[in-house]
Amino acid sequence: MSRRRDTLSLQHHAEVAALPEDEQEIWLTRAETEGWPQSKLRKEIQASRAHAEDSGQAKVTISVEVSSAQEQRWTAAARSAAVPLPEWIAGTLDEAAVRTSR
Repeated sequence: MSRRRDTLSLQHHAEVAALPEDEQEIWLTRAETEGWPQSKLRKEIQASRAHAEDSGQAKVTISVEVSSAQEQRWTAAARSAAVPLPEWIAGTLDEAAVRTSR
């Protein structure tokens, strides 16, 4: 399946070319959803890598298929919270896990 996004430039795709396919999907989706220029995409990827290295924890990517309505609702909630969508999702899942483990 092609990961080419018509709404993103070739430079956007070049920024993610060295990443694993699942990460490419995540970053291209974020860039597309957030309307990031290529330079913002590069900075976000670099910041994410630096954060992962600083935390000393191995990062795992989980892919989940959701409806477009869910994605839109979650994106709106993340924007309201002024948090990138992946962070909002992870935080929401962590909160749910803590509530259910009590």
